[in-house]
Amino acid sequence: MEFIDAHLHLDQYPESETDKLISEWRSVGITGLVAVSTNLASAYRTLELKHRYPDFVYAAVGYHPEQALPLSFGAGRIVFFAAKRKGKN
Repeated sequence: MEFIDAHLHLDQYPESETDKLISEWRSVGITGLVAVSTNLASAYRTLELKHRYPDFVYAAVGYHPEQALPLSFGAGRIVFFAAKRKGKN
């Protein structure tokens, strides 16, 4: 049986511990996780993690629904960024 964590803010874990944590999760049968971002900086970090662990991390980027979008944000910035990166895995 395979397991996947369907909602985790992986970008909020210490970067120095990411390799160890993913190794531990794999050792107990977790085959992947959906890394969820909360804002633009978090989205960039989440996509970096996706590129670092392409067979384990599935990125869900955007703003957390409890946060208002910054006035200078521009409605499609994350969508554009994600689409632009899509061709690069």
